[in-house]
Amino acid sequence: RIFNKKYADVYFSMAKDSLVGYGVAKSAEGDLKKYQLWSIQFPGTTKSVAAVASSSLGQGVNSPVHVLGDDSLMIKHLNPHLLAIALLGEQQKADKKESTVTIMLADAVTGRVVQRFVHRNAAEPVHITQSENWVFYTFWNTKARRNEIGSIALYDGAVDAYSLNPWTRLPKIIQNEKQEVETSYSSYGAEQPVILQKTFVFPSGITTLSGINTRDGITEKQLLVGTIK
Repeated sequence: RIFNKKYADVYFSMAKDSLVGYGVAKSAEGDLKKYQLWSIQFPGTTKSVAAVASSSLGQGVNSPVHVLGDDSLMIKHLNPHLLAIALLGEQQKADKKESTVTIMLADAVTGRVVQRFVHRNAAEPVHITQSENWVFYTFWNTKARRNEIGSIALYDGAVDAYSLNPWTRLPKIIQNEKQEVETSYSSYGAEQPVILQKTFVFPSGITTLSGINTRDGITEKQLLVGTIK
């Protein structure tokens, strides 16, 4: 019954040769049916979809900000509709083919590609997980012959250490037009986030990735890595 009342707020997507987003509508007969909203064509070098991870914001957020050492704040980009997709590909380079892993971030409501990262000389096994404002993924570096972990963090901006006190107005980055603290998220009105990306060498084989998730987000988010003995 709840789904029948809230169907207009339901969005979902499917990935195969492309990423296609759907909404849900009610027919004249009263039946619910899907309809296409948008489509993202994968790069021509794509061979297959290796892994997909969706947002875990429904399980609670530990903190909406990341506190830096000087007490300044990094505002987390908390998009409940963010999808992280890992694509396996192959491209021609000189007289040989080079395997690639592409990490694509997309909004499941608008179909907007938030960012795309391409790793050359990269292959399976590939794992990916997402929690709050970060995405972690792994791949095998075929040139260096080692496992690597990539991290992506998304932020809406920063607040200086001395910008919040009893005598100052709220910075625009955390308020809405009514000068109130912004607590909702809209995919249609969201601005492009600040995106930080790094890649690290990992000393052993990786079998799975996951984040720590609790119902109300009380536990600080950490990355869990399953390794080969």
